Amino acid sequence: MIVSTDLLGLRTLAALLGLNVDQGELCQDGPLESLDLNAAALAESDPMLERSRLISRGFVHARFGRWETPVGDVITITVYEFTDAQQARLSVCDLHEALRAAGANLLNGDTNRDPDVSLASVTSIDDAVSFHSVTCAMAIDKFQILVVSGAGVSAEFVCPTGGLGVDVAWATPKQIRSVASAQAQKLATTSAH
Repeated sequence: MIVSTDLLGLRTLAALLGLNVDQGELCQDGPLESLDLNAAALAESDPMLERSRLISRGFVHARFGRWETPVGDVITITVYEFTDAQQARLSVCDLHEALRAAGANLLNGDTNRDPDVSLASVTSIDDAVSFHSVTCAMAIDKFQILVVSGAGVSAEFVCPTGGLGVDVAWATPKQIRSVASAQAQKLATTSAH
């Protein structure tokens, strides 16, 4: 089972993002959380559908962490554990297809080339507030790693709909993929013991 020490530490995460913890550029936002099936399903807009999907994929457990910058930029890491490696890879493909259906800019193209990684840039407008995020999902062994960065709301930027928002993600796709890769390496090291 995944434990809190299996997630990247604050200093490692900050270094990957080019931020300085000692200057307050990144801090942990709450404790690392253990997620059962119901809690993991609540992360999606349709929790019942997500619960069914997780069950069909052999969901075992998940661990979630959230970090934030002083201006409200957020990065989250969720590590899902499935019954086997095939289910973890299929879960990444599920996410890739969901992002494609939502109109995301898929940065690594077709998952047929690399079925273990999905990288996407997503812009959404909700209640006249625009949000931009970068998402990377990666499968390693029986784990799916999901890293999402979301920019804080900036009063200087006005959305096309007239609301407040942000027009760019604060973390680049390359940075988000490096965070996912570092998390995968940490899992590979800890699960080998």
